[in-house]
Parts: sequence; structure tokens; C-alpha cells
Amino acid sequence: MAEVRVLASMRSLRLKCVLLPNIKSRDIPEAPGVYVVQWVERDDRQLVPRRIPKILNIDNAGILYIGSARKLRSRLKILKSSISRVFEAYRGGSLFNEDLLKRIEHTAAETIIYTNLVETLGSEDNLQVCYKVFNDEKDAELQEVLMLYRYTRCYGEPPPLNLGVGREHIGGIRRKEHMLDPDLASLLC
Repeated sequence: MAEVRVLASMRSLRLKCVLLPNIKSRDIPEAPGVYVVQWVERDDRQLVPRRIPKILNIDNAGILYIGSARKLRSRLKILKSSISRVFEAYRGGSLFNEDLLKRIEHTAAETIIYTNLVETLGSEDNLQVCYKVFNDEKDAELQEVLMLYRYTRCYGEPPPLNLGVGREHIGGIRRKEHMLDPDLASLLC
């Protein structure tokens, strides 16, 4: 039986969550990390994840996207600006103009358009980003793959905005040799 290897980076900062419009670059370290986009709604002055029915289960955390970044600050800045542009164009009635599509730099924003989730989500105010900083970019990438694998095993499909994730992306890991970070695992079933 293979030994379980706990990554040194798991002793890093705890999971932090912020509404997408409230992301401030200065508050996010320019370090490797994993981030999760959640669909949230207000319930009696607090934010609660939107339950999303999936093939095998109900995603009670409302996870729409799982990603990792070598430079978390830069990546979340791109995520915020790309998704904000999509909702701005939607409110202005020009969602499918060429200029907008050229300025979108994040696949999650492109997929919001492709799946027509822009109408269902209603506003970027209904999106929360949770992130965790890791000491090493390889650890961050591994944690992203482990989280995608666990999500897919729990729900029978990847998160809705991770349409580009294929079996080759998550199938090559040796699951017994690696452990998903407990903070990230807390978002899953």
C-alpha cells in the first residue's frame, strides 16, 4: 500500500473568500494558489451557496469553477475583469460583440457566455471567489487536479465552468500518493 504524502504547502494560509466585485488586488498575494468560484445568494443578510443539482449528487457549495495559478493576484484580477465585462455587456444588450470577446482573458468568463449562465446568474454580485495560497506552484497545480478529481467523483461531472477539463487532465494522478488539502476538501461532498 502506498504511503500518503502530506504536502508541506498544506500548512499555508487558510481558505479566504470574497465576493467577485470586492476582490482587491492589493489584498491577494502574488503567489501560487488554488481558487474556486462559487454561486452564492443572499439569505437574511448572509451569503449562502446556491445548491446545484448534478448527475450523482447535489453540489451544496455552488461550485462553478476550480482553477490554480502561478500568480494568484494576477489571475484573480483577470478573472474579475473578464467576468465583469461579460455582465456589463449583458446589461448593455451587446453580449456577443467581437470587441468584448477579444477582451475576455479567462475561460470561466467565456463559458458563462457559451452556456448562457449570464442570464441565470444575473450579476457578478452572485459570485464568490475562495482561494488558498500555496508555497509552491506544483503543489497548487496538484491541489487543483485533486480537487477536480474529487468533485467529478462526487458529482459525476466537472464544475459547469470547467468545460475544458478532460479525463487526461484528472485521470493521471496516483490518488493514494497525494492528499487533497483539508480546506479545499471542505467545499466538496
